[in-house]
Amino acid sequence: MNKNWNLTSLGQFVDQEVGMTGTENRNIFKAEYENFKKEILIQRAVQEKEIDPVGD
Repeated sequence: MNKNWNLTSLGQFVDQEVGMTGTENRNIFKAEYENFKKEILIQRAVQEKEIDPVGD
């Protein structure tokens, strides 16, 4: 059984859907992605420490 998966790497996918490195859309995407990663790290830290992020 020979399957043709026609796979695309993540880098190729982002290039096609967002734009090439250095373009305005790619820079915006990268900045938003970095913010997203920081939010996830904070969320995990809060869950591990079981603290209230708002301070109530």
